Amino acid sequence: MATEEEKLEKLVSDEVDLKKGKSGLNPKIFLFGIPIFIIQLVVVYFVTANFLLSKTPKVASSEGNVEAVGEEHANPTEYGKFIYSIDDVIVNPAGSDGKRLLLASFGFDLSTEDDEAVVKSKEILLKDIILTTLSKRTVTELNQVETKDSVKSEILREVKKTLPKIHVNKIYLSKFILQ
Repeated sequence: MATEEEKLEKLVSDEVDLKKGKSGLNPKIFLFGIPIFIIQLVVVYFVTANFLLSKTPKVASSEGNVEAVGEEHANPTEYGKFIYSIDDVIVNPAGSDGKRLLLASFGFDLSTEDDEAVVKSKEILLKDIILTTLSKRTVTELNQVETKDSVKSEILREVKKTLPKIHVNKIYLSKFILQ
């Protein structure tokens, strides 16, 4: 039995010696691990920048300009060249029982002069869209700043649905008085 105990002690001492000899960093990490990690980072950046970011959908901006997913324009848009305004629209907000009034004026930034001529001939449709959209909102909703952007987006959506051949760049809110 003494021989087995001696063998066991020798194995334990050899194991302790092996643990003591493994101090420090493995040089293979520096030779292979770090360069492979850097190459992976470059590949992930390339894939993200070229494939994933180019396919992200467009969303509504705070100015009321809503573009469909995947819709891109070949020509840059010139803002403010053709603006058609609808002034002094008076609406009773929802739930006000006729005791409160909203006075608003809108400007429609159009792409071409032809769009402006069509909008001028269809002004009654635009006024109906504006009145319907604004009269759905309560006084508390209309007092919120975020509501103004959502109202412009909703009006733009309805204009595109009603007049699909017209391209509206932006909708401007030039007057918004709630009494």
